[in-house]
Amino acid sequence: MTKWEKKLQKAERIKNTIKKNNLLLKIALKAEMEVAIRAFDKISDQQMVNEIALGFYHSHLKEAAAKRITDQNILKMIIINKRAGLPTKTLAFDKLSDQKIICEVAINIDDESIICEKALKKINDEILLASLLINIKAEEIMSVRRKVIYKISSDELITTIALSAQNRYIRMEATGLITDQDILKQISEEDSDRTIREIAEFVIKTLNNSQETETQTERRKTLKKLGKKSSKETINSEAITYTVSYQKEERESTEILVNDTMVPWEKIYQIYNGPDEKTAKSFLEGMPVDQDYYYIVVETPEGNFGRDKNGIYSE
Repeated sequence: MTKWEKKLQKAERIKNTIKKNNLLLKIALKAEMEVAIRAFDKISDQQMVNEIALGFYHSHLKEAAAKRITDQNILKMIIINKRAGLPTKTLAFDKLSDQKIICEVAINIDDESIICEKALKKINDEILLASLLINIKAEEIMSVRRKVIYKISSDELITTIALSAQNRYIRMEATGLITDQDILKQISEEDSDRTIREIAEFVIKTLNNSQETETQTERRKTLKKLGKKSSKETINSEAITYTVSYQKEERESTEILVNDTMVPWEKIYQIYNGPDEKTAKSFLEGMPVDQDYYYIVVETPEGNFGRDKNGIYSE
């Protein structure tokens, strides 16, 4: 067989393969699902498989295509592709191994919490993990954020996360891990988020009082007593002469890791109803607060107004 004949033979084989793949694709697109998947499984053209995974095709075909793809960049394109369903995205993500691509995908995906959680668990590089924690958009990552942020040992990265993360819950968690009191003081005085300011203040006090042995139970009892005391002061206040009525008490309890110890933190709110801003503020002026993390809040049609140890504020 001459060289020319060999080339013709090879060209014919390629032509037949293309015809076969095109026929299989037509069957896969038109047949019932079981037959379609069987036809798809016989397609040998990887480019065609990639196009199915990224194109306007049935979700079962897209999932079948994703299973046959190993190229990390193609897998990335599948995950950030808005046409792909969550099962296809999840399948593609599970095949990712490149840490930089995992981080990039989680940052750029539109609020897919499952993908973000998986990314947080997969990434081991501290700098990439810090970058993801700073830029992550998904809100519903409550179950993993604490375990993940503790994987970062660099104080500088923890501080950067606390100051820069888009997700406020991640910022709250990181603030509890800061040990530099100058940075904590800066946060407690300048941060725009009141809860984060309070956490920073709480961590400073906890670090300063680290020699004390008050147990969690004792601390809760103390806070409970303070709440009762403040409630009695509220009832006896002359400000009751304004048309403000007491509604309820609310408590927010959590634990913050400080110096490798989980420290309980509880905020107490005494909630009132009032007719307007002027009445609410007049009421609050007669309600001094000298306890940490204790708040008197008056809800009105014009907005909510509160008072803590730092004075009167609006929500």
